[in-house]
Amino acid sequence: EVIGEAAAPVFRPHPEPRALLERLALPDRFLLWVGCLDPPDPRKNVEALADAVARGDGPPLLLAGRASARARALDVPGRVTLTGPVSDAELSALYAAADALVLPSHDEGFGLTAVEALACGTPVVAFAVGSLPEVLEGSEGAELVEPGDLDALLVAAESVAGRPVKALGRTWADVARETAAAYGRAVAR
Repeated sequence: EVIGEAAAPVFRPHPEPRALLERLALPDRFLLWVGCLDPPDPRKNVEALADAVARGDGPPLLLAGRASARARALDVPGRVTLTGPVSDAELSALYAAADALVLPSHDEGFGLTAVEALACGTPVVAFAVGSLPEVLEGSEGAELVEPGDLDALLVAAESVAGRPVKALGRTWADVARETAAAYGRAVAR
């Protein structure tokens, strides 16, 4: 049985997210990508995303997460910024301050960052890969685009900025209850 994850309670809308993020000197508008960059995982396609944003004229991109020396080469002043490690509270505020979370992955497991972003009131734009179509299906504030089309991903990310978002409504208590029920069914068999 497959049991989906949920956003932790820290991931919620913030009325003043930038107050928690002063150390980052955020641009007025930005797209956000969240994950480990130590080293960049080729399945996440973040290097191609950073290159597309660096060459474009849309909102800049913030890459949040621990970064290796190789990943630091993705930094392009004014276009692509690496935040380095952030706390959960800072990550929640980053989600809330972002125009959109972008997921250009070629392969995605569950897509927990998408669930966290939606819980913070932030739209999500992702390639329709892995479990993302199932996880985000019918979610107000999420848009899926053709895998591999970075231009479409970035256009969609600009178009969803400010759009109303509805969190998926799952909690870790739901996950625990569903997990216990699955084990109960397995034991009964």
